Amino acid sequence: MRALGLMAVIAALAAGAVQAQPASEDAAQAYNLNGMEFYHQRRYDEAEACFRNALKEDPSHKLANYNLACILSLKLTRDHWLWRFEDGDGDDPFAQLERAISVDPDAARKAALDPDFLNIRLTPRFQALIGADLGNPDLIKAILVAQAEWFGIPCGAWCGNDLLFFETGRVFKRIYTQERGPHELKYEAGEYSVEAGTITIRFPSGEVLRGRFDEAGDLQTGDNWRSRYLVRPAGDI
Repeated sequence: MRALGLMAVIAALAAGAVQAQPASEDAAQAYNLNGMEFYHQRRYDEAEACFRNALKEDPSHKLANYNLACILSLKLTRDHWLWRFEDGDGDDPFAQLERAISVDPDAARKAALDPDFLNIRLTPRFQALIGADLGNPDLIKAILVAQAEWFGIPCGAWCGNDLLFFETGRVFKRIYTQERGPHELKYEAGEYSVEAGTITIRFPSGEVLRGRFDEAGDLQTGDNWRSRYLVRPAGDI
């Protein structure tokens, strides 16, 4: 019976009724399984290497694409500046998650509930990827508070001198100046509100900033202010 079964399979292959799995798919699956072993051991560097190898064999491998996005999120640290991903950094968890969703739309639903993305969950880019409503006032406030800090780029040039820190109902602005003599830090406390997706920040000096999140996850508050965020690890949120 076993011999007859084998002969039936061979005949089916010859007739094209059964398609053999390409070697590249077998290799991709093997790399993905090895990566999961390392993942469960929290050996994230080795897991990442395995998932990348899997994608070299099969760029559209659903699980390897998703698992690599998880690993890149898990490897973020407190001091990781998310804005550097603009330059096409291969460690960008947002871009990798976008690729995972492109090959498997259900990945967005899984990511929304996956604790592996806690490091980036409360960022505009992640929420946009999973289809969240970025006009929701409660979500906007949670995103503002969750980031360790937002830094400004005055006059369109790299500076990083001005910082915004959000707390529940309050915002603090730090201005780093050098008018004459040594550098000087100035702080001002203000209030903020959110309505119809627009963030309004008011300071006692009379300064008012209004803005929204853009597609890149920046907080756009005017022509001369463009802010980005640092990740705050999930344990600190």
